[in-house]
Amino acid sequence: FGSSDSVLHVFFHSVSSPVVLVMDKPMTPKKSFLQRTLEEQAARAAATDRVTRKSLSRSMQPAVNAELQLPQGAVGEVDVIVERVLLRANTVSQLTITRTKGEGIEAAPGAVLKLDASHLGCLRTIRCSTAVDLQRIDLSFCPLLTLLDRTLFEYVPLLSKLQVRDCQSLSAIRDLELCPSLDTLLAPRCTSLRAVQLRAALRHLTYVDFQGCDQLKLDQILPLLGGADITAMWCGVPEEIILKDARGCAIECPENHSLSRMRTRSSNWRCVLCLKKVPENAVIFGCTPCSFDVCDYCAQGVSHTVRTVFPSAAVHSEFVDALAAAGISDKLAAAQAAMVKEAGIEGARHKVSIYAEELSLLIDGGDHDSRSYEEAAEELKQGLLCYDELKVVDTALLRLASKALGEVDPQRRIPCLLGCAESVPVSELIQHEQSCGQRLVTCETCGLKVNVDQMEHHQQVEATLRAALQTWSLHRLNGALQRSYGGHCRSCKMSAELLQKAEDLVALLSKVVPQILPVMKRGNVEVDFEHRQIHIRKEVPFAKRTPPDSSAAFREGSAGNVDAILGDVALALKLFGAKMYVEGHTGSTEPPAYWQELADNRSALIVEVLEKHGCPKGNAIPRGVPGGGAKVLIFACDGAELAT
Repeated sequence: FGSSDSVLHVFFHSVSSPVVLVMDKPMTPKKSFLQRTLEEQAARAAATDRVTRKSLSRSMQPAVNAELQLPQGAVGEVDVIVERVLLRANTVSQLTITRTKGEGIEAAPGAVLKLDASHLGCLRTIRCSTAVDLQRIDLSFCPLLTLLDRTLFEYVPLLSKLQVRDCQSLSAIRDLELCPSLDTLLAPRCTSLRAVQLRAALRHLTYVDFQGCDQLKLDQILPLLGGADITAMWCGVPEEIILKDARGCAIECPENHSLSRMRTRSSNWRCVLCLKKVPENAVIFGCTPCSFDVCDYCAQGVSHTVRTVFPSAAVHSEFVDALAAAGISDKLAAAQAAMVKEAGIEGARHKVSIYAEELSLLIDGGDHDSRSYEEAAEELKQGLLCYDELKVVDTALLRLASKALGEVDPQRRIPCLLGCAESVPVSELIQHEQSCGQRLVTCETCGLKVNVDQMEHHQQVEATLRAALQTWSLHRLNGALQRSYGGHCRSCKMSAELLQKAEDLVALLSKVVPQILPVMKRGNVEVDFEHRQIHIRKEVPFAKRTPPDSSAAFREGSAGNVDAILGDVALALKLFGAKMYVEGHTGSTEPPAYWQELADNRSALIVEVLEKHGCPKGNAIPRGVPGGGAKVLIFACDGAELAT
C-alpha cells in the first residue's frame, strides 16, 4: 500500500494460501467529525495554556495605559481596529475610549460603528471616559482581560453586539442592563467565566453564545432569557410578529413569493425545511408555482426564546433536575425544559448559519490564509459540534452552508434537500442535485415546478383535465378536477389558473344541466355533453330546390313544426351561451358552386330563425357544407367557452 493513507477497509475472501500484508506506516481508521473536533479542542486547549503562560509573563511587566480617541464628526460606517491605530498596541494593559472635542460620532441610519480591540495579548481592562455612539465592540482573544468596566456599558448606550471570545481570564460580566439595545452577546470558550449579572431584562436580546464556558451555571444564563419570571417569555409570541398578516407567514419561498395558508389533502405531504411528514388536513404554508411547502411550525420563522448556545448539552438535564428540586410540577418542568432545549437548538442553528455565511464570503474573496478565515472556520466547527450534540435536523440550513462545510467537514453527510431521502457528502451535494430524480423542473405547458421523475405523471393529470375542459360532462370534469387538487400526490396539483377555469365551468354547468334536461325530454333536441354538440332529432322541413334556384325556405305549412324545433335549439344555445357553428347540409354536391350557395343560404336561414327565438346574436355562426343529406348540425367552436 506504500504510503497511502486513503485505504479505509481491507478484505480477504476465499484465500487458499498465506498472504502477507505490508504497510510502510500504520493506517488509522477514519474518524468522525465529532472525534476530530474533540481532538482539535484538546490540542487548542494545550495551545491556550502555552499562550496563557506567555501572557502571564507579560503581565509581570509594568502596566501600559493607552487612550483611544475616536474621530469626531464621522458620519456613516466607521470601523476602528486598535492594532492598527495604536503604536505598540500589544503591550497595552488598560485601554480608555474617549473622543475628541466636538459633536462626536453620529451614526447614520443603518450604520454600524465598530471598535475592534481583539488580539491584544496584554489587555486586562477597558473603560470609557465619555459617551460614544459605538454599536459593536470586539474584545475577542484577549487572554488577560479580566474586567469590563461599568463605564464600557454606561457610556455606550447604543451597544448592540459585544464579543469576548476566548478571553480565558474573564470571570464575570456585569452591568449589561445599562445597554438596553444589546441584541448579541458572544462569549464562547471564556473558561474562567462564572457570573453574568443582570438586574433588568434585556428586551432586545436575541442571541447569546456561552459554548465552552464550563464554569458558568444555568442560573446565570436564565435571566438573560427573560428575567426573573422565566415563564413570561414562554407564553407565546404575538401573532403579528410571527405572521406578516392573517394570510401569510414570516418566511418566503426561494423565489421570494409569499406563502399562502392551506390544508393538506392527504398524508403524502412533507415539509421542505424539517423534512417531517405532515398529516392529512393539517395547516401548511405553501407556494404552488415553486412547489415549496412548509409545516406550521417552520412557517413561524421566529424563535419563541432567545437563541442560546449553552456551555454543553448536559445543561438541559441539569435544568430539569433543578426544577424538580424546586417543587415545580412535572408538567411545568417538562414544558420549561423543552423551551430551554428549543433555545439551545435555535442557538446552534443560528451559530452554524452566521459563521457559514461569513466563511463563504471569505472563500469567495480568496482570503483562505487570513486570520478572519481561521476564526470563522473554528467557530463553524464549534457550531457544528453543538449542532450534533443537540441532534438538530435542518437540511435547508446545511444546504445553504454547503460551501463553508466543504472547507471544514467535506465528508459530512446531509440529506438531499430535494426529497429523495438519500444522504450524500457535502463535497458531492451539487453533483447529486444535478442528477437527482426529485429535482424541480418547469412544466412547459402549465409553468409549475415539478419533480423530474414525476413530470410524466403530472403531464398526464394535466392532459386529463384539459381534455375534460373540452367537454360539458359534469361527471368527467368533477373527476379530473378532484385529482388536480393534489389529493393523490403533490405532482398532481395543477396551476391556480387552470383550476379556476375548471371550477368556473363546473359551476356554470351545474346551473345549465338541470335546465336543459326538461327541454331534451320534449324530443326535439338532444345534447351530446361529451362532444359539446346539439343534435336536432326531428327533420327540419326545407323546401326542395333545383338549379339555378338557390334560395332557402321551409316547406309550406311547416311553420309550427319549425318554430317548435328551432325554438328548443335556440333555448339550448341561450342556456350554454357558447359560440357554436350551425352547419346547413344539402343532398347533392354537383355543381359545387350551386350547392355551396344553397347550403350557405339554408344555414343563414336557420340562424335568422334562432335569433328570432332568443338566441344571442353572434353565438350561432352559419356555415354551409354541400352533401351529406338535407340536415343541420350544431357544435361548439374550437376553444369556445361557456358564457359566465
